[in-house]
Amino acid sequence: MQITVTTDTQHTLGPIALGMSFEERLHGLAVEGGPLLVADDFVPNKGRGVRPYPTDIAPPGAIEIHMASNQRKGRVIVLPLAFAREACGAEDIPFHVSSCMVGQKQDAVPPIGRLISDYSHPLGASLMFEGKKAINMAHFTPIRNPTAADICQMHAKAVAAFPGEPIVAARLDIASAYNRIRVRPRDIPLGALLFEGSDGETYVAMPIVEWFGSQDSNFHFQMITEDLASLAAHRSIRDTGAMLSGMYTDDYFVFGNAEYVRQACANFTADAESRLGDNAVKAEKTLCGSDIDIIGYANDTTPAHTIGLSLSLYMKMVCAVYVMVAMNVQPGDSIPVHTL
Repeated sequence: MQITVTTDTQHTLGPIALGMSFEERLHGLAVEGGPLLVADDFVPNKGRGVRPYPTDIAPPGAIEIHMASNQRKGRVIVLPLAFAREACGAEDIPFHVSSCMVGQKQDAVPPIGRLISDYSHPLGASLMFEGKKAINMAHFTPIRNPTAADICQMHAKAVAAFPGEPIVAARLDIASAYNRIRVRPRDIPLGALLFEGSDGETYVAMPIVEWFGSQDSNFHFQMITEDLASLAAHRSIRDTGAMLSGMYTDDYFVFGNAEYVRQACANFTADAESRLGDNAVKAEKTLCGSDIDIIGYANDTTPAHTIGLSLSLYMKMVCAVYVMVAMNVQPGDSIPVHTL
C-alpha cells in the first residue's frame, strides 16, 4: 500500500527526508539522533489502564535491578508513575506508558536477562501503529537479515577461497548498539516502561537513549549496519573474490583461514570505532574457531563442514510450538504455518 507521509509525521521525522542520500541520512542520524515515529492521531495513555507483566515472567526483582542498572549508566531515568504523570501533565508533555518484562537469558550473571518492551498496551493506544514499519523502511533503509542460505554460501566460498587450509569463523558483537543512538523525543509522546518495585509502588523508566522494542531502533541502527557491512564486503571481494562476511543488525561474522579472519576482525573493529566511538566491539563476546554459533546456526568448519541448528534456536522452536499451539489441540486441527 502507498504510504502517505503527512505534514505532522514529516515534522516528527525532523531532518530525515526521502530525497536524502544514504550518507546524508546516516549523518543526520548521527547528529540529530533517531526520531520515533508515531501516528498523527496518537493519544497517549498517561499510564492509565496499563498493568505490569505477571511477576512469574521474570525472577523476582529482575526488572527492578535491570532498570536501576540502566539508570546508573545514564540510559533511562526511573520515576514513580504518579509523579511522572503529574509532572508531565503540569508541563503539558504527552506521556505514554507500556508494560515491560525481562526475558531470561541463558548463562546471564546476574540473571536479569534482556529487556523486552513492545509499547503496545492498551489496544488502540500503541506506538506500533499500522503503516509505521513501511514509513521507517521508506525513510531509513529496508532490513534484510542474513538467512541460513547466506551462511551456507559464505562457509562454502571460504573453503573454495582457501583450498586445503583449515577454515575458521568469527562473530563480533557491537557493544550496547542501540544505546549508542540518541532518541530525539521532541514533538512525540514520551514513552515510558512500567514496572513494579520491591516496595509495592509502580515506577516508570523513561529512555534517554535508543531502547530496543520501540520498532524504530532496528531501522535506525540498520543504517550503521549497512555502512559497516558494505566496507567489510568491499574488502572481502577485493582480497578473496568472494563474499565471506555479513552482519545481522549488530553482529558481524566472517569465514576464512585463521590469518584472514584475524585481519577481517581487526578491520571491522576499526570501522566500528570510527562510526560508533571507543570500545565499539565487545571483546569478551567475540567468538572465533572452527565450531561456533552464527545467527542460530551451528557451523562446524572442520573437514566435516556441516551447518545445523544450534541449541538456542532449537529451544526457541520448541518453545514457540508449546506457547503458540493450544493445549487442547486435536488431530486435524489447523496450525499457522509460521508457527512451524
